[in-house]
Amino acid sequence: MSSPRRIYQALIRLYPREFRIDYGDDLAQLFDDLVAKRGARAAIVRTALDLVVTLPRYRLETVMNERHTANTIAIVAGLAALAGVASVLVG
Repeated sequence: MSSPRRIYQALIRLYPREFRIDYGDDLAQLFDDLVAKRGARAAIVRTALDLVVTLPRYRLETVMNERHTANTIAIVAGLAALAGVASVLVG
């Protein structure tokens, strides 16, 4: 395996797990095709720019999914209720 591909596969690990499972092999193949077509340097530059743009988006989507949002709402509601009870008890 070439060094640029190993580096890229390590960078793919920065994506959320489910995204890597669904698209990791395709991303690696696309990178290999890009290296073959344009050379390693051009492939690295293009994929680095792509990582800078897409990584935050997919990480944010992972955090903002329904399960996390529901948990956050439940925690905030519980803390608000606890604060209300504490304020009544304290006076």
